[in-house]
Amino acid sequence: MSSSTTTALSRQPLVQVLRSVTDPRDRRGVRHNLSTVLSLAVTGVLAGCRSLTAIWEHATDLTTADLEALG
Repeated sequence: MSSSTTTALSRQPLVQVLRSVTDPRDRRGVRHNLSTVLSLAVTGVLAGCRSLTAIWEHATDLTTADLEALG
């Protein structure tokens, strides 16, 4: 990525940047938007989570407003 691309991305909200990620998953069986899954993963890691279980536990502790903000 060039520095101009990095600068442009750094000025956008995280959720908007994650929405631009192409979803590589097969459509069959997909229940949640990729941007939502990625948002929960990123915020969990930033909160100190070190496993998928910890990220899931962190996500269950979020308020409704927090979850809506993450997509």
